[in-house]
Amino acid sequence: MRTPPPVLHGRKLRGLTLGEMLIVLAVFLILALIFFMSSNHAMVKTKISRVLQEEKELASALQVYQNDYMDVPTQAQGWNRLVSAGSYMSAIPNDPFNQIGSGPHLYIYISDLSAAHRCLVVSVGPDGRSDFQDALDAYRTANGGMTLSGTDWMRPTLMSPAQASQFITQYTYDPTNGTTSAGDIIRVIQP
Repeated sequence: MRTPPPVLHGRKLRGLTLGEMLIVLAVFLILALIFFMSSNHAMVKTKISRVLQEEKELASALQVYQNDYMDVPTQAQGWNRLVSAGSYMSAIPNDPFNQIGSGPHLYIYISDLSAAHRCLVVSVGPDGRSDFQDALDAYRTANGGMTLSGTDWMRPTLMSPAQASQFITQYTYDPTNGTTSAGDIIRVIQP
């Protein structure tokens, strides 16, 4: 004997069809994708805020060092001078975007760019590539690896202030181009 199907308020109950299940699954996947994209965007924004804060701290330590020694560390001395010279910093923070290779992923330090740009603190930015450092290395190679101008502060510089400003602008990360656009997050410490 066959049992009659269950009835709810005068209508027969029925299951979901395959088409209805696929539509529900598609809506769920779209919502999951939107959530993933927005959370990824938020994580990049958080890392950018962290980089800006850490670059500010590094710049402050470099300025205190400059007040004490009347100069910033040379390119060769780099970050080691801030840690070993005294109480400028207990440790140099890692760049959260620089994940290439093993070992410490420190911010890039540049002190020989131009007379108007005392030194630079550079993060590789959200794209994870060292756009500024790679371009600077190519520039050095194209110019024979030699310094090009001036001895302001008794240190030769790589390019004129106008060239350096254009170079920095060209390779600076712009958040309006998306959270993973090319460019590095650069903080300039001027005299």
